[in-house]
Amino acid sequence: MNRGERSSAKGSDDNIRRYRQKKGKLRLTASLIMLASALLILVIILVIFINFGFRIKTIDVAGASVYSNEEILSCAGIELNDNILFVSEKNIENTLKEKFPYIRSVYVEKDYPSRIVLNVREEYTTFYFELGGEFFLFNHAMKVIDRFDSEEALLSIRNAINVEMPLVKSCIVSQYMELADGCEYVGDFIRSLSENFPADSVSYIDLTDKYYINMTVSENIEIVIGDFSLLSQKLKACAQLLGENPSSLKGNIDISVYPDCYYDLDYVV
Repeated sequence: MNRGERSSAKGSDDNIRRYRQKKGKLRLTASLIMLASALLILVIILVIFINFGFRIKTIDVAGASVYSNEEILSCAGIELNDNILFVSEKNIENTLKEKFPYIRSVYVEKDYPSRIVLNVREEYTTFYFELGGEFFLFNHAMKVIDRFDSEEALLSIRNAINVEMPLVKSCIVSQYMELADGCEYVGDFIRSLSENFPADSVSYIDLTDKYYINMTVSENIEIVIGDFSLLSQKLKACAQLLGENPSSLKGNIDISVYPDCYYDLDYVV
């Protein structure tokens, strides 16, 4: 092959290579355009679906007894045709707990695409004490949830436990109780009782003396707890002694020198 023929062959190869490169770029560009178009269509569909597809059509309330469903719904901060995706469970819970002191927690169930269920848990066991001729109801977290002018008015409150308290500095409904200095043990006892003992069986607690705590269970059993040492163990031991049905028993328990325990229990005739 002479020089002219070699030059001609080389030029032909360059043309073919440039043609293939150009064709490859066109294919890549076409693929990118198709991908971008598909993504744009997907985004448009998603935006339309979010704005018009997840609209709330039904709002239900479950578990409420102290407050009506209508009262809860009017303060929940959600309405029909709101977007279910933008409903904040935490905001709803905080709003309802602030407005309704008897509500302990709220679980917001999203039943897609258009139904909301507000599962309300109310305070089951509460505590009350007398201050200046008024009676204040509070929960396990020491939050004041109601006020009554007489003890008789408390009869409608289920599982309300009478508590003899040390000095209370501040007691305002919907706020946390403020005790005098050195009386923080009250909150510790209430929380420990709620965690380690069937509190709904308790009818009376005397917390005026930090070193001689005692309580009455089912109005038939007197229990001496003593001081705060090993408190959770003391309460658990008492719960085991009483079993599942404390109301069937009468007598007394002294667990102030735990692990020793002195008791005299008999069945109610």
